[in-house]
Amino acid sequence: MNKGKLVRPHLQGTKLNSGKRNMHLLSPIALALVSQVLDFGAEKYGENNWRKGIHIDKLLDAIERHTMAMKGGEIVDRETGLPHAAHIMTEAMFIVELETSNKRTRPAYIYTQEQQDLLASLLANKHYRSPEKTK
Repeated sequence: MNKGKLVRPHLQGTKLNSGKRNMHLLSPIALALVSQVLDFGAEKYGENNWRKGIHIDKLLDAIERHTMAMKGGEIVDRETGLPHAAHIMTEAMFIVELETSNKRTRPAYIYTQEQQDLLASLLANKHYRSPEKTK
């Protein structure tokens, strides 16, 4: 007999999650750091200021600055004391939200289809070929 011990039956309830997002795949640490970046931004600019819409060029510039700092060996942002990677994630989150909502903000300059194709090939590690040389 299990005298003095609590016995729990090995039963589990049913939860139908088929077709739902696997939120457990998200990193709680990364999300907590993004939250800290958002807290800093709320103090500096006002809570949810970014939801008013920020021009995508400004967001991309911020991502590039944080990326360059990381490439230069700086892991933590000097102003906030938070990882540059958390700042990059936050800026990327802004872009995703703004681009998929009615707060769409486009670059001042939109590439032509030819420029988009060139950029795509360069990013795919293809060598640049001058249009004059291919004729």
